[in-house]
Amino acid sequence: MVSPEWLVMWRAVHWVCLGLAAIAALYLLLLHSLMFHRLKRRMADLLLGGIALADLSFVTLEACQQLMHTSYFARYWREKDGDQDGNQTTGEFALTLLGRFSFFMSLYWVANLSLLMRLGSFEAFHTKRSLLLSSLTSLIYGCMHAILPMSSDQNEHHFTLAYTVKVVLLFLMQTTPLLLILRNLRVVRRSRLNASTQGQHIHRRLAAYCVCATAFTLPYALVLILFHDLVGVGALAETLSYLVPIANALLFGTSLSYCCAMAPKETTLSTLEKVQVCNTPLSSIDISAGVLTDGSETPCNTGYIGMLTGGVYGIRDGLLAGDPLIEVEIEGPAIKIGEGSSAEVYKAQWVGITVALKCLRLQAGSSSEADLYMTHLAKLRTEFLDEALLAAQLRHPNITLFIKMGTYKGTLCLVNEYCARGSLRDVLRANPLMGWHTKVRLAFEAAKGLAFMHNRKPIYLHRDLKASNILVTVDWTAKIADFGIARIATNFTAKQRRMSQKCSMQSLQSLQSLDERIVTMDAAASELITTFAGTWRWNAPEIMKNPNECCFNRKTDIYSFGVALWEILTNGAIAFGNVQFDHQVRQLVASGERPLLPPAYIRHAPSEFIEVICACWHQEPEKRPSAQNVMLRLKSLSSMLSNGSESCTSSQDRTHYVMNESDYQAMDSNQSCPGL
Repeated sequence: MVSPEWLVMWRAVHWVCLGLAAIAALYLLLLHSLMFHRLKRRMADLLLGGIALADLSFVTLEACQQLMHTSYFARYWREKDGDQDGNQTTGEFALTLLGRFSFFMSLYWVANLSLLMRLGSFEAFHTKRSLLLSSLTSLIYGCMHAILPMSSDQNEHHFTLAYTVKVVLLFLMQTTPLLLILRNLRVVRRSRLNASTQGQHIHRRLAAYCVCATAFTLPYALVLILFHDLVGVGALAETLSYLVPIANALLFGTSLSYCCAMAPKETTLSTLEKVQVCNTPLSSIDISAGVLTDGSETPCNTGYIGMLTGGVYGIRDGLLAGDPLIEVEIEGPAIKIGEGSSAEVYKAQWVGITVALKCLRLQAGSSSEADLYMTHLAKLRTEFLDEALLAAQLRHPNITLFIKMGTYKGTLCLVNEYCARGSLRDVLRANPLMGWHTKVRLAFEAAKGLAFMHNRKPIYLHRDLKASNILVTVDWTAKIADFGIARIATNFTAKQRRMSQKCSMQSLQSLQSLDERIVTMDAAASELITTFAGTWRWNAPEIMKNPNECCFNRKTDIYSFGVALWEILTNGAIAFGNVQFDHQVRQLVASGERPLLPPAYIRHAPSEFIEVICACWHQEPEKRPSAQNVMLRLKSLSSMLSNGSESCTSSQDRTHYVMNESDYQAMDSNQSCPGL
């Protein structure tokens, strides 16, 4: 039988595609292997390296099949020529099995990459289990592919039942990873990661992979089902599958790793964050929205990875040593809108947007007090910089946006988002008839911001939560503010490292004991032992009992939030307003007393709201709810009130609440994909 001319020409195309695929797979393998070993050992680089290795193995084995004339093209061409009886040899079986094993491994691990992006946690990914499952599934896929010729040998022109069942199962197995990728991308699209430019970049690349994989691999699967005896169609479809490694190299061989590394550090961006300042002098150090630049103007991320490596504190030390900052050039006059013991706040126009300038309040001192004054100034400078560094880590719709740090009229200045309605306390006092649906919604939004702080790694503690430190924007959005005494939970890195070493020294007797150690590590890392901070009337009883060596943690923040909810209940009243001295408040709270719940306010308040208050300020810390729990309870109540169910506040009338994706965003600490 004489071969058609186009099939002879197609053989050259076949080999060109194989060569390009081998080069592309080798490039991707070398790139991500080097990045994995020389950089952060990111899980994404490991996955992409595994994908490249599988692609390279697949292409190499396919080339061997071509050389040995055992490929789809060659095998069925031999049958058409009548040169051989078409029986499959052991070598053909082994090559087909291993080749399709590698092909499916590549497909499966791209699905795992999308899963890691969705989970956002290396621990949640279960690497060993995923590797075992992918290997087993790929082996089954390869074996089924290898025995296909055996099922069709008895009848050359018609599909046997066994053959049909096998090819349909192969088709379903091949489409399953693609459907999983689409499902994971659908979840990621609604998550916090997709709000960032980098997250969208990753999303587009994985979506493009789905398109390429569908176009290049499914035709071959359809040929096996519908056009089994058409050699020309089969050869064309077989060649298309060699384009997958090339697509992988183009999609994942450039900047994906950098996108993945930065993605978990961003949340929904407002228009304020899109402002970029590009005219930084070489001698200056600029702290702007999430990026630190030194004299080389090389950005280093300000997420927790940067903090663990000391990059952020290196910049901090430089500022404390007296390095200059940029003067903030505002448009028009600055209007003073508030002041505290050490800072003044101004409303100003800066690069076309309204911002709040928080400036150090410097008071003149006599020459005899010069040393004391300079010591005080250095302390204020340190505290100011600590606030800037901490605020730079937090990006959430319900946390006030820190934009940059600079100077204004010679004093240190923080440029923050401007919240037009002022503090929540001011809003409550100015609107005594505010509806409960609005009050609960504002409380829910503040709880979302707190849940985000508490679920970051490392954990962020506010330590001074109260209604005056919750701001309200012009569109009635509540945002947690004032991180002057907020802190990262104690030596997160060092403490976890010590706990990890301790765990590794102990024998892992069971999976349950390992889980307990992980919980212990998380609990240990969430505490901050320090001296007293915050405001007396909002602090927890365990802090009141020993203010000189108190242990701040997430439960102390929850207590303070409970008092802030009490302020919402009472329209901005001061806790223990009938008690004159703070030391008396300390004794009352330590003994179990709480601010009074006035019957006049309780009468009109939803009972669930009162229950949340009482739960938050429980005397025993372990019985206080988590920030996520508070957030969900307030969300449920807010939904009921918004739907006109304000009168139905008894427990039997409550609607079952199911969390949606926006609620997961608040708990999404290093989601999506810290390992990427």
